[in-house]
Amino acid sequence: MIADQIRQASIRSVVINMEHAAFDQGLANALAERLGGLCYTLHQLKAEHLYRAVRQEMKS
Repeated sequence: MIADQIRQASIRSVVINMEHAAFDQGLANALAERLGGLCYTLHQLKAEHLYRAVRQEMKS
């Protein structure tokens, strides 16, 4: 319910998936979808990728 309220309030969200790939149950992706935001893995959060992602989100 809270995720729905955050989305309805147009609060921009990013979810960081902390699950190990071998044990990933998809919970972070489900939360990101519910929030209407993006989901990144720790592997994707290298400095250059993170910089590009933040810049892109700020343009939206």
